[in-house]
Amino acid sequence: MPTNLNRRRFLSLGAATLAFPALSQFGRAQSYDCDVVVVGAGLSGLNAARHLQMDGVRVCVVEARERVGGRVLTLNGMNGIHEAGGQGIGLGYARMVSMAEELGILSPTPRPRGALLQQRGSALFINHQTFSTKEAWASSSENPFAGENRMLFPSELARALIGKLNPLEDAEDWLKPKHAKDDVSLRQVFAATGLNERALTLTTDINPSYGDGGNAISALMHFFNSAWIKRQFAFLEPGQTPFATIKGGNQRIPEGMAGLLNEPVRMGFVLKHVEHDRSGVTLTSADGQTVRAKYAVMTLPTNAMKSVTFSPALPAIKREAAQTLPYSRVYQGFFAIQKPFWENDGLPLTYWTDTLAARQFTLPGADGEPAYVQTWSTGLAAKALDAMPQEQALQTLLDDIHRIRPATRGAIHPVRTWSWQQEAFSGGTYVAWGPGHITRYANAFSEPHGNLSFAGEHTSRLDRGMEGAMESGERAAFEILDRL
Repeated sequence: MPTNLNRRRFLSLGAATLAFPALSQFGRAQSYDCDVVVVGAGLSGLNAARHLQMDGVRVCVVEARERVGGRVLTLNGMNGIHEAGGQGIGLGYARMVSMAEELGILSPTPRPRGALLQQRGSALFINHQTFSTKEAWASSSENPFAGENRMLFPSELARALIGKLNPLEDAEDWLKPKHAKDDVSLRQVFAATGLNERALTLTTDINPSYGDGGNAISALMHFFNSAWIKRQFAFLEPGQTPFATIKGGNQRIPEGMAGLLNEPVRMGFVLKHVEHDRSGVTLTSADGQTVRAKYAVMTLPTNAMKSVTFSPALPAIKREAAQTLPYSRVYQGFFAIQKPFWENDGLPLTYWTDTLAARQFTLPGADGEPAYVQTWSTGLAAKALDAMPQEQALQTLLDDIHRIRPATRGAIHPVRTWSWQQEAFSGGTYVAWGPGHITRYANAFSEPHGNLSFAGEHTSRLDRGMEGAMESGERAAFEILDRL
């Protein structure tokens, strides 16, 4: 449901909210720990809890980790503020920006970036060759593109094709039945434009934005994301920076949201069993703790839901979705800069490569000057790194960086890695809708079942990423308020 309709409905509940305190008392009389239990203290769960609490509902939140935030995590102990997840908050993220303003942590100025990092430009490293300009790439035999496309780097051509082929008039249209025909693989859609096999590999399989490659990801997901990003930029005024800056890092938002709750989040509650019937919901953790409520909001990623049993079992389509839907992979490496290696080779600070080191960025420290080289590996490259011990993965990445850019030898040293696939309660970054998955699962998986509502980024209908998580929690809260 569109957010503006939700908010109008929320405000129109009026006198009906007076019944909620009485409902809370009824809940306690029936041995309920709270009216609604929210499983997961990520953005979706915290936003659901916040909306329910604002309307007088007694809420308790349980979380498997020993921290709140889910896949939003600001890394500690580094020079400057760096995010492991929840990378950027666009100014079109209405819920996130509003929440940051309410918490008083929205910064009026962006984080400092020195003149060097404000320079645009990137390079390619493909088949052991470096292309530091588009002209060099356009004239290379390694370039499989045709015509004017030869001047485009692979990621640029992919974005251009998605924008050109996108059938969505608005991002909200992606779940309409008429677009089921577009729920096919990205590689199939690109192949229909005449790209040869080498061009398809470069544009869909190497460094994929989502999933493990062009055959494994739905073109409709890319179309939705492209339309959504376009809508985000429509919020910007000329010359305005596209991102909001949060004092202390993005993790301060979920921490602040948790601090607004009447009851503290119950940490270390690893959910194992859900018993639900018309009388209520009982959650049981791995160590035997229980929580009893009238309703529950489930925000677990599908990977985490696989280890939870439901009695009675969820509908077959929900079980199938939880077992089927994969998550995108991202493996990050961080290397501290000791010497300004760019002064020795004059090459750009951003790279797109066909190695395990994949994409490389230069991150600023607290003073805005270059502090880290970050590698950003996705798809099968991330899968390969996940199979290695951390020390081996760091050395592999470092060897790739040195091979790509010899000037970095002796100028950087490994600091740390981060992989959401190795994080027990995430299993990946964000849902990677495969061909046919959106048509089959998107609506069915987000539908409530009995006393259970479902939220999380994978159930969002209008937005993506952090804003999508917030939207889904809001939707789940309204579903329960309607039933109350």
